[in-house]
Amino acid sequence: MFPHLEGAVLFFVVLAAADRVPNFNVEPVCREIAGRAYAPDYREQCLRDEHESRDQLRSTWAAFPASDRSYCTQLASLGGVPSYVVLLTCLEVAQHARRVRESEARNRAK
Repeated sequence: MFPHLEGAVLFFVVLAAADRVPNFNVEPVCREIAGRAYAPDYREQCLRDEHESRDQLRSTWAAFPASDRSYCTQLASLGGVPSYVVLLTCLEVAQHARRVRESEARNRAK
């Protein structure tokens, strides 16, 4: 009925999805890690680590720039085996790198 609004609605749906922590199935990554480590009991520790990282992301997600969230979500999903641990690590590294660059720029400006 209002074709000119369809694009705007789609934009806001995509934007809203990007503002939430992605929903990963971490069972495959933990199964794969436990298999490679020849330590089947590591699977449970892996799942705990993944859930702790997801919970931390839920409370800090909005603090990261959208560009970092998008890039790190893609990186954490490479190979079809997503990981919250990888996602959180990527975001933290990007944040730290940005702070270092900003600090260096301030020092050069002095």
